Amino acid sequence: MYYQTELDVWKFPWWSGACDTIRDIKDAELMDELQEHLEMMFADCEVPPTDTEINDYLWHDRAQVYEALGLDENGKPKEDEDEDE
Repeated sequence: MYYQTELDVWKFPWWSGACDTIRDIKDAELMDELQEHLEMMFADCEVPPTDTEINDYLWHDRAQVYEALGLDENGKPKEDEDEDE
């Protein structure tokens, strides 16, 4: 059986390591940006991604997600380089 559903990132049932990534993104108030990023990442897929593929992307490709959202490797907003000068 195959079915497709539409669900925003706020209601997605994240699990395991993806929960850590989501916590950082929520703390940075970037959930809407995450929604846009995920839509762009999976837009060219012939078949919509499974919930496992979406969850695993946030878990195992955390560095790529953080970079796309402007977060550092620890999931914190990158400091403006001009502030250091």
